[in-house]
Amino acid sequence: MKLVLAPLVLLVLLIPAAAHADSGITASCNGAPCSSGWYTQNVHVTFTLPAGSSNPQGCGNQDVTQDTGGVTFSCSVVVAGSQCCRLDLTVKRDATAPTATSIALARAPDTGSWFNHPVGVTTSGTDALSGIASCTSSTYSGPDASSATAVGTCRDDAGNVSAQLTTTFAYDATPPSVTGATARGADAGGWFDHPVGVAFSGTDAVSGVDSCSATTYSGPDTDAAAVSGTCKDKAGNAATGSVSLKYDAAVPPGVAAAAAMLGGLVVVAAVLVPQVAGRRPAGVWPFLAVGGLLGLSYVSLFEAYYRGRVTVVSPLIATESLFAVLFALLLLRHSEVVGRRLALGALLVVAGGALIGAFR
Repeated sequence: MKLVLAPLVLLVLLIPAAAHADSGITASCNGAPCSSGWYTQNVHVTFTLPAGSSNPQGCGNQDVTQDTGGVTFSCSVVVAGSQCCRLDLTVKRDATAPTATSIALARAPDTGSWFNHPVGVTTSGTDALSGIASCTSSTYSGPDASSATAVGTCRDDAGNVSAQLTTTFAYDATPPSVTGATARGADAGGWFDHPVGVAFSGTDAVSGVDSCSATTYSGPDTDAAAVSGTCKDKAGNAATGSVSLKYDAAVPPGVAAAAAMLGGLVVVAAVLVPQVAGRRPAGVWPFLAVGGLLGLSYVSLFEAYYRGRVTVVSPLIATESLFAVLFALLLLRHSEVVGRRLALGALLVVAGGALIGAFR
Protein backbone atom coordinates (compact mmCIF):
# COMPACT_ATOMS: atom_id res chain seq x y z
CA MET A 1 0.00 0.00 0.00
CA LYS A 2 2.87 2.40 0.83
CA LEU A 3 4.47 1.67 -2.53
CA VAL A 4 1.27 2.76 -4.33
CA LEU A 5 0.86 6.02 -2.40
CA ALA A 6 4.46 7.16 -2.89
CA PRO A 7 4.10 8.23 -6.56
CA LEU A 8 0.85 10.06 -5.76
CA VAL A 9 2.46 12.05 -2.95
CA LEU A 10 5.34 13.00 -5.28
CA LEU A 11 2.89 14.20 -7.95
CA VAL A 12 1.03 16.36 -5.42
CA LEU A 13 4.26 17.92 -4.25
CA LEU A 14 5.26 18.84 -7.83
CA ILE A 15 1.96 20.55 -8.69
CA PRO A 16 2.69 23.80 -6.76
CA ALA A 17 6.06 24.18 -8.51
CA ALA A 18 4.42 23.88 -11.92
CA ALA A 19 1.85 26.45 -10.96
CA HIS A 20 4.67 28.92 -10.37
CA ALA A 21 6.49 28.21 -13.66
CA ASP A 22 8.17 31.41 -15.08
CA SER A 23 7.08 32.89 -18.41
CA GLY A 24 10.65 34.26 -18.87
CA ILE A 25 12.74 37.37 -18.26
CA THR A 26 12.47 40.14 -20.83
CA ALA A 27 14.63 43.21 -21.42
CA SER A 28 13.95 46.54 -23.03
CA CYS A 29 16.44 49.10 -24.40
CA ASN A 30 15.35 52.74 -24.32
CA GLY A 31 11.78 51.57 -23.83
CA ALA A 32 11.69 49.20 -26.80
CA PRO A 33 12.65 45.57 -27.33
CA CYS A 34 16.43 45.24 -27.39
CA SER A 35 18.20 44.65 -30.69
CA SER A 36 21.23 42.58 -31.52
CA GLY A 37 22.42 45.33 -33.86
CA TRP A 38 24.33 48.53 -33.19
CA TYR A 39 23.09 51.51 -31.19
CA THR A 40 24.34 54.98 -32.04
CA GLN A 41 23.30 56.64 -28.78
CA ASN A 42 23.25 55.93 -25.03
CA VAL A 43 21.31 52.76 -24.15
CA HIS A 44 19.18 52.37 -20.99
CA VAL A 45 18.49 48.70 -20.25
CA THR A 46 15.66 47.49 -17.99
CA PHE A 47 14.70 43.89 -17.15
CA THR A 48 11.17 42.65 -16.55
CA LEU A 49 11.06 39.67 -14.19
CA PRO A 50 8.50 36.87 -14.14
CA ALA A 51 5.78 36.85 -11.47
CA GLY A 52 6.69 35.19 -8.20
CA SER A 53 10.41 35.45 -8.83
CA SER A 54 12.90 36.25 -6.11
CA ASN A 55 16.57 36.73 -5.45
CA PRO A 56 17.32 38.60 -8.72
CA GLN A 57 20.97 38.66 -9.68
CA GLY A 58 22.26 41.34 -12.11
CA CYS A 59 18.73 42.42 -13.00
CA GLY A 60 19.01 46.09 -12.14
CA ASN A 61 18.78 48.86 -14.72
CA GLN A 62 21.92 49.31 -16.80
CA ASP A 63 23.23 52.19 -18.93
CA VAL A 64 25.68 51.97 -21.82
CA THR A 65 27.20 55.41 -22.42
CA GLN A 66 30.48 54.49 -24.15
CA ASP A 67 31.19 52.95 -27.53
CA THR A 68 31.70 49.25 -27.22
CA GLY A 69 31.91 46.25 -29.47
CA GLY A 70 29.59 44.41 -27.02
CA VAL A 71 28.90 44.48 -23.27
CA THR A 72 26.92 41.59 -21.81
CA PHE A 73 24.46 41.83 -18.91
CA SER A 74 23.25 38.62 -17.16
CA CYS A 75 19.99 38.60 -15.20
CA SER A 76 18.82 35.52 -13.23
CA VAL A 77 16.00 34.92 -10.72
CA VAL A 78 14.67 32.19 -8.48
CA VAL A 79 11.05 31.06 -8.84
CA ALA A 80 9.55 28.95 -6.02
CA GLY A 81 12.96 28.03 -4.69
CA SER A 82 14.29 26.95 -8.12
CA GLN A 83 16.95 28.87 -10.11
CA CYS A 84 14.80 28.76 -13.22
CA CYS A 85 15.48 31.75 -15.32
CA ARG A 86 18.43 33.59 -16.79
CA LEU A 87 18.79 36.15 -19.58
CA ASP A 88 22.12 37.18 -21.14
CA LEU A 89 21.84 40.45 -23.07
CA THR A 90 24.66 41.90 -25.21
CA VAL A 91 24.49 45.59 -26.18
CA LYS A 92 26.70 47.16 -28.89
CA ARG A 93 27.12 50.92 -29.15
CA ASP A 94 28.93 52.93 -31.85
CA ALA A 95 28.11 56.62 -31.84
CA THR A 96 31.31 57.71 -33.60
CA ALA A 97 31.09 58.53 -37.31
CA PRO A 98 33.57 56.91 -39.66
CA THR A 99 36.29 58.92 -41.39
CA ALA A 100 36.27 59.47 -45.16
CA THR A 101 39.99 59.27 -45.89
CA SER A 102 40.19 59.81 -49.65
CA ILE A 103 38.14 60.83 -52.67
CA ALA A 104 39.44 60.17 -56.17
CA LEU A 105 38.45 60.64 -59.80
CA ALA A 106 38.27 57.50 -61.91
CA ARG A 107 40.66 58.70 -64.63
CA ALA A 108 43.19 61.35 -65.53
CA PRO A 109 42.09 64.63 -67.18
CA ASP A 110 41.15 64.36 -70.85
CA THR A 111 43.08 67.38 -72.15
CA GLY A 112 45.62 69.28 -70.10
CA SER A 113 44.04 69.70 -66.68
CA TRP A 114 40.46 69.54 -68.03
CA PHE A 115 37.81 66.81 -68.04
CA ASN A 116 35.42 67.02 -71.01
CA HIS A 117 32.98 64.17 -70.38
CA PRO A 118 31.44 62.48 -67.29
CA VAL A 119 33.95 61.16 -64.77
CA GLY A 120 33.47 58.73 -61.89
CA VAL A 121 34.14 59.78 -58.29
CA THR A 122 34.91 57.19 -55.59
CA THR A 123 35.37 57.59 -51.83
CA SER A 124 37.04 55.36 -49.23
CA GLY A 125 37.22 55.52 -45.44
CA THR A 126 37.86 53.80 -42.13
CA ASP A 127 35.88 53.03 -38.96
CA ALA A 128 37.47 51.80 -35.76
CA LEU A 129 34.53 49.88 -34.28
CA SER A 130 31.55 48.73 -36.32
CA GLY A 131 33.44 48.88 -39.63
CA ILE A 132 32.72 50.53 -42.98
CA ALA A 133 29.48 49.47 -44.59
CA SER A 134 29.76 51.56 -47.74
CA CYS A 135 31.24 54.69 -49.30
CA THR A 136 29.63 56.79 -51.98
CA SER A 137 30.40 56.32 -55.65
CA SER A 138 29.04 58.84 -58.15
CA THR A 139 29.51 60.25 -61.65
CA TYR A 140 30.11 63.95 -62.24
CA SER A 141 28.55 65.24 -65.46
CA GLY A 142 28.17 68.96 -64.85
CA PRO A 143 27.80 71.82 -64.54
CA ASP A 144 30.84 73.13 -66.39
CA ALA A 145 33.23 75.00 -64.12
CA SER A 146 36.91 75.75 -63.83
CA SER A 147 36.63 74.65 -60.18
CA ALA A 148 33.99 71.93 -60.22
CA THR A 149 33.49 70.08 -56.94
CA ALA A 150 32.41 66.55 -56.10
CA VAL A 151 31.74 65.24 -52.59
CA GLY A 152 31.79 61.82 -50.99
CA THR A 153 30.90 60.21 -47.64
CA CYS A 154 31.19 56.85 -45.89
CA ARG A 155 28.68 54.99 -43.69
CA ASP A 156 29.59 52.48 -41.00
CA ASP A 157 27.67 49.36 -39.98
CA ALA A 158 26.04 51.27 -37.14
CA GLY A 159 24.57 53.78 -39.61
CA ASN A 160 26.83 56.72 -38.75
CA VAL A 161 27.78 58.90 -41.74
CA SER A 162 31.14 60.59 -42.09
CA ALA A 163 31.76 64.23 -42.82
CA GLN A 164 31.88 65.06 -46.53
CA LEU A 165 35.18 64.88 -48.37
CA THR A 166 35.52 67.24 -51.36
CA THR A 167 37.63 67.18 -54.52
CA THR A 168 38.00 70.06 -56.99
CA PHE A 169 38.80 69.79 -60.70
CA ALA A 170 38.29 71.56 -64.04
CA TYR A 171 35.32 70.37 -66.11
CA ASP A 172 34.08 71.61 -69.50
CA ALA A 173 31.94 69.35 -71.68
CA THR A 174 30.51 72.11 -73.89
CA PRO A 175 32.09 72.79 -77.33
CA PRO A 176 32.90 76.37 -78.26
CA SER A 177 30.72 78.39 -80.60
CA VAL A 178 32.26 78.96 -84.04
CA THR A 179 31.94 81.79 -86.57
CA GLY A 180 33.75 82.30 -89.85
CA ALA A 181 34.51 85.24 -92.12
CA THR A 182 36.14 85.79 -95.50
CA ALA A 183 39.40 87.72 -95.65
CA ARG A 184 37.87 90.27 -98.04
CA GLY A 185 34.56 91.32 -99.44
CA ALA A 186 33.07 89.87 -102.61
CA ASP A 187 34.83 90.90 -105.81
CA ALA A 188 31.75 91.78 -107.85
CA GLY A 189 28.00 91.50 -107.31
CA GLY A 190 28.33 89.25 -104.28
CA TRP A 191 30.66 86.85 -106.13
CA PHE A 192 34.27 85.95 -105.50
CA ASP A 193 36.27 85.48 -108.68
CA HIS A 194 39.64 84.40 -107.30
CA PRO A 195 40.83 82.44 -104.25
CA VAL A 196 39.68 83.89 -100.93
CA GLY A 197 40.87 83.18 -97.42
CA VAL A 198 38.34 82.10 -94.79
CA ALA A 199 39.26 82.35 -91.11
CA PHE A 200 37.30 80.96 -88.17
CA SER A 201 37.05 82.27 -84.62
CA GLY A 202 35.21 81.06 -81.54
CA THR A 203 34.12 81.79 -78.01
CA ASP A 204 34.08 79.48 -75.00
CA ALA A 205 32.70 80.56 -71.64
CA VAL A 206 34.61 78.14 -69.39
CA SER A 207 37.95 76.79 -70.59
CA GLY A 208 38.44 79.33 -73.39
CA VAL A 209 39.29 78.85 -77.07
CA ASP A 210 42.57 77.10 -77.80
CA SER A 211 42.74 77.21 -81.61
CA CYS A 212 40.68 77.77 -84.75
CA SER A 213 41.33 76.74 -88.33
CA ALA A 214 41.77 78.85 -91.46
CA THR A 215 41.61 77.87 -95.11
CA THR A 216 41.54 79.25 -98.64
CA TYR A 217 38.65 78.57 -100.99
CA SER A 218 39.65 78.27 -104.64
CA GLY A 219 36.87 76.19 -106.15
CA PRO A 220 34.85 74.53 -107.43
CA ASP A 221 32.68 77.27 -108.89
CA THR A 222 29.24 77.35 -107.29
CA ASP A 223 26.59 79.77 -106.10
CA ALA A 224 26.39 78.00 -102.73
CA ALA A 225 29.88 77.07 -101.55
CA ALA A 226 30.06 75.99 -97.90
CA VAL A 227 33.51 76.47 -96.40
CA SER A 228 33.90 74.56 -93.13
CA GLY A 229 36.26 75.16 -90.24
CA THR A 230 36.68 74.14 -86.61
CA CYS A 231 37.55 75.62 -83.25
CA LYS A 232 38.81 73.69 -80.24
CA ASP A 233 38.67 74.79 -76.63
CA LYS A 234 41.32 74.16 -73.96
CA ALA A 235 39.33 71.19 -72.66
CA GLY A 236 39.60 69.44 -76.03
CA ASN A 237 36.00 70.00 -77.17
CA ALA A 238 35.73 70.79 -80.88
CA ALA A 239 32.95 72.40 -82.92
CA THR A 240 32.47 73.09 -86.61
CA GLY A 241 31.23 76.21 -88.35
CA SER A 242 30.78 77.15 -92.01
CA VAL A 243 30.75 80.19 -94.27
CA SER A 244 28.58 80.34 -97.39
CA LEU A 245 29.80 82.19 -100.45
CA LYS A 246 29.36 82.43 -104.22
CA TYR A 247 32.44 81.64 -106.26
CA ASP A 248 33.12 81.79 -110.00
CA ALA A 249 36.71 82.09 -111.14
CA ALA A 250 36.22 80.69 -114.64
CA VAL A 251 36.19 82.72 -117.82
CA PRO A 252 33.63 81.04 -120.08
CA PRO A 253 35.43 79.56 -123.10
CA GLY A 254 32.96 81.20 -125.46
CA VAL A 255 33.70 84.64 -124.04
CA ALA A 256 37.43 84.03 -124.21
CA ALA A 257 37.25 82.86 -127.82
CA ALA A 258 35.02 85.77 -128.82
CA ALA A 259 37.38 88.28 -127.24
CA ALA A 260 40.37 86.66 -128.93
CA MET A 261 38.75 86.64 -132.34
CA LEU A 262 37.58 90.21 -131.89
CA GLY A 263 41.17 91.28 -131.22
CA GLY A 264 42.33 89.51 -134.34
CA LEU A 265 39.55 91.02 -136.45
CA VAL A 266 40.51 94.52 -135.35
CA VAL A 267 44.05 93.98 -136.60
CA VAL A 268 42.82 92.44 -139.87
CA ALA A 269 40.35 95.27 -140.41
CA ALA A 270 43.11 97.82 -139.92
CA VAL A 271 44.88 96.24 -142.88
CA LEU A 272 41.94 95.41 -145.18
CA VAL A 273 39.97 98.64 -144.95
CA PRO A 274 42.70 100.78 -146.59
CA GLN A 275 43.11 98.09 -149.22
CA VAL A 276 39.39 98.09 -150.05
CA ALA A 277 39.49 101.89 -150.20
CA GLY A 278 42.13 101.69 -152.92
CA ARG A 279 45.12 102.43 -150.72
CA ARG A 280 46.81 99.10 -150.68
CA PRO A 281 49.72 99.17 -148.29
CA ALA A 282 52.81 97.24 -149.14
CA GLY A 283 53.26 93.88 -147.48
CA VAL A 284 49.61 93.15 -146.61
CA TRP A 285 50.00 89.44 -146.05
CA PRO A 286 52.53 89.63 -143.22
CA PHE A 287 50.16 91.90 -141.36
CA LEU A 288 47.33 89.44 -141.88
CA ALA A 289 49.50 86.69 -140.46
CA VAL A 290 50.35 88.82 -137.45
CA GLY A 291 46.66 89.52 -136.86
CA GLY A 292 45.85 85.82 -136.91
CA LEU A 293 48.69 85.02 -134.53
CA LEU A 294 47.54 87.79 -132.21
CA GLY A 295 44.07 86.27 -132.12
CA LEU A 296 45.52 82.86 -131.28
CA SER A 297 47.59 84.42 -128.54
CA TYR A 298 44.44 85.77 -126.90
CA VAL A 299 42.81 82.35 -127.18
CA SER A 300 45.84 80.85 -125.42
CA LEU A 301 45.82 83.60 -122.78
CA PHE A 302 42.18 83.14 -121.80
CA GLU A 303 42.52 79.36 -121.88
CA ALA A 304 45.50 79.64 -119.51
CA TYR A 305 43.52 81.79 -117.09
CA TYR A 306 40.61 79.40 -117.36
CA ARG A 307 42.60 76.29 -116.59
CA GLY A 308 45.43 77.59 -114.41
CA ARG A 309 46.02 79.74 -111.37
CA VAL A 310 46.47 83.47 -111.73
CA THR A 311 49.62 83.37 -109.61
CA VAL A 312 51.20 81.05 -112.19
CA VAL A 313 49.87 82.58 -115.40
CA SER A 314 50.54 86.25 -114.61
CA PRO A 315 54.34 85.94 -114.25
CA LEU A 316 54.45 83.98 -117.51
CA ILE A 317 52.46 86.67 -119.34
CA ALA A 318 54.85 89.30 -117.95
CA THR A 319 57.70 87.70 -119.94
CA GLU A 320 56.07 89.15 -123.08
CA SER A 321 58.29 92.25 -122.76
CA LEU A 322 61.45 90.14 -122.77
CA PHE A 323 60.34 88.31 -125.90
CA ALA A 324 59.52 91.66 -127.58
CA VAL A 325 63.05 92.93 -126.91
CA LEU A 326 64.56 89.64 -128.05
CA PHE A 327 62.66 89.53 -131.35
CA ALA A 328 63.40 93.23 -131.94
CA LEU A 329 67.11 92.45 -131.68
CA LEU A 330 66.76 89.53 -134.07
CA LEU A 331 64.30 90.86 -136.66
CA LEU A 332 64.28 94.66 -136.41
CA ARG A 333 67.85 95.51 -135.57
CA HIS A 334 68.10 97.71 -138.69
CA SER A 335 64.99 99.77 -137.85
CA GLU A 336 64.68 99.50 -134.07
CA VAL A 337 67.27 100.58 -131.59
CA VAL A 338 67.32 98.33 -128.53
CA GLY A 339 69.40 99.91 -125.82
CA ARG A 340 70.14 99.18 -122.20
CA ARG A 341 67.24 101.32 -121.00
CA LEU A 342 64.78 99.38 -123.10
CA ALA A 343 66.16 96.08 -121.86
CA LEU A 344 66.06 97.32 -118.24
CA GLY A 345 62.47 98.45 -118.68
CA ALA A 346 61.50 95.04 -119.98
CA LEU A 347 63.13 93.38 -116.98
CA LEU A 348 61.26 95.69 -114.61
CA VAL A 349 57.95 94.86 -116.30
CA VAL A 350 58.63 91.14 -115.89
CA ALA A 351 59.63 91.62 -112.24
CA GLY A 352 56.47 93.61 -111.58
CA GLY A 353 54.31 90.90 -113.11
CA ALA A 354 56.04 88.29 -110.97
CA LEU A 355 55.46 90.32 -107.80
CA ILE A 356 51.80 90.84 -108.63
CA GLY A 357 51.36 87.13 -109.19
CA ALA A 358 53.20 86.26 -105.98
CA PHE A 359 51.34 88.62 -103.63
CA ARG A 360 47.90 88.79 -105.19
